[in-house]
Amino acid sequence: GNELYTVGNLLENDVFSITNSTIISLNQHTITAGLSYEYMMFANAFNPQWDSWYRYASYDDFVASVINKDLAVLPSHFAVGYSYDAANPNALPLDEVNFSQFGFYVQDEFQINKDLKVYAGLRMDLPMYPNDLPRNELVENLNLNIPNPRNTSETISPDVSKLPGVNPLFSPRLGFNWDVKGDRSIQVRGGTGLFSGRLPFVWISNQANANGVTRGQVGLYASDWGVNGNPAWNGFQADPNVYRPDPATVSAVVPSQVNITADDFSLPQVWRTNLAADFKLPYDVRATVEGIYSQDYNSPLSVNLANQATGNVAKIGGNEYPLYTATVPGNPAGSSLREIYYLTNIDMGSYASLTLELEKYWDFGLYTRLAYTRSQARDYGLIGGSQAQSLWPDAVAFDRNNPEEGFSRFDQPNRIIAEVSFNSSSLDFISEALNTNISLIYVGGEAGRFSYTYSGNFGDGSGVRLMYVPKNEADAQLIDIVSGGSVVMTAADQWTALDKYISQDAYLSENRGSISERNGGILPWLHRFDVRIAQNIGLPKFKEHKFQLTLDILNFGNMINDEWGVTTTAAQRNLLNYRGVDGNGNAQFTLNYVPGTSDVPVETSREIFDINQTWRAQIGFRYLFN
Repeated sequence: GNELYTVGNLLENDVFSITNSTIISLNQHTITAGLSYEYMMFANAFNPQWDSWYRYASYDDFVASVINKDLAVLPSHFAVGYSYDAANPNALPLDEVNFSQFGFYVQDEFQINKDLKVYAGLRMDLPMYPNDLPRNELVENLNLNIPNPRNTSETISPDVSKLPGVNPLFSPRLGFNWDVKGDRSIQVRGGTGLFSGRLPFVWISNQANANGVTRGQVGLYASDWGVNGNPAWNGFQADPNVYRPDPATVSAVVPSQVNITADDFSLPQVWRTNLAADFKLPYDVRATVEGIYSQDYNSPLSVNLANQATGNVAKIGGNEYPLYTATVPGNPAGSSLREIYYLTNIDMGSYASLTLELEKYWDFGLYTRLAYTRSQARDYGLIGGSQAQSLWPDAVAFDRNNPEEGFSRFDQPNRIIAEVSFNSSSLDFISEALNTNISLIYVGGEAGRFSYTYSGNFGDGSGVRLMYVPKNEADAQLIDIVSGGSVVMTAADQWTALDKYISQDAYLSENRGSISERNGGILPWLHRFDVRIAQNIGLPKFKEHKFQLTLDILNFGNMINDEWGVTTTAAQRNLLNYRGVDGNGNAQFTLNYVPGTSDVPVETSREIFDINQTWRAQIGFRYLFN
């Protein structure tokens, strides 16, 4: 059959929007004012078990049960999803969330003189969620009052029916454009402002997905059939409705996972400032210098209210790493509730860059461009995904619910872009109808970032802790690697290997005695070239019509030399494996090998061998007409 995540998965969006703007000219001022309204309806379905699945202990059991219809052979595991809607028992359960937003805006464009123009504006948005989600009174009756890990003076009482209130967003902005000499030889431009964005609304609809009253699932072992109200085994059924429970016979439950959203949850905003200057240099060279700085506000963050500190710590290099356990405070004994993900906001994240660019158009159809960007991007460890827990940061030093700021996984400190293209239409003897365009583009920069973390369980689920970089052998807190009662590698030998690795790694060698930052590790530069050739073929009787053939060769350098254009990945991100603490609370570690080998790590990165690292070509055909 199908894999689990396609069947029973649905996303439908309906959008209505209206905008009305008025422009008023008053001498040197051009005023734009207006309002907008948007209404969005989202129907999301995520039902991995909807069509049921059977798991057999062996291939022979599968053949006997499914092919030969032997009723004596049962699956070792079985699951099927169901709806709580008694009126539509076989209809796919949907998570329906509505979103609307009123917007008001005004802007003044002030032409101070012929060379200087200033813009100033303000926008206010009122986002809201105009629909009622179903209640789960069983969850409400647990009477939970859980301390907010982001603000311990507050408590949170889970209510799966409650969506955020109206939280206004204000977006002021200011900009200018100045022709310094009045001849466009030096153009200075810039601006600053607060800009509001959106988020994937599936993060909101997750609240309805796992509420215990919209959908459910039944999971059975071989011994569960026909007992405790479960259906009797009647062989493999191609129709999943045969074993699907009747909604009229099932009751709402307290789910194992609940997703809720803060009442003051706001859409994300970014304060962005840029300042740039364009210069016309001798020989018709254009130069641009641009600086950008931005600061994130209201970034979405999911915290797990069941992630509770035990009060114990693991002592590492003079630092105390807290230990955790998964428990819901105040949860009655026997309750099935295990996790509560609370969607809230965090004001953390920034980006800064400086770009230098040169470009020139030549008389004979040649265009050249060279740009270099130096930048830094930081955030709280946003991963992102369709499920609420994907917004719970995984790589932290101390507390996943209160993450530290670190490098963004998208950060690329250095980036060079170069382009050379030739357009034959600039030549007198070639018409646009037969024009040929050839482009060569180079992109170079670091291939990515990664975090140095510990493997092992600190009690906070799938999270990993950022590694402390030891100064010496005692600081590393290593113990012997033992297998089958024999010492495979002594602590001293492990330190020798680890010390050599740290010394050869540019980041770790500079940070001995400190906890490594998230995404502090950096991969070597990756250099790639792409080639594009586009050939026009005119139609003599139809001057406004033409065909265009294109050839794109991506990672062109790899076609010339198979060692070029191949990216790298970290050879070992988890250098040390956490083995627990000794009697004094000091953490103990062993050295991890390179994954898939019995070799100790000796270098930071290794090449990736897969089809995405090879060159590829694509041919295109277009029919162009006016």
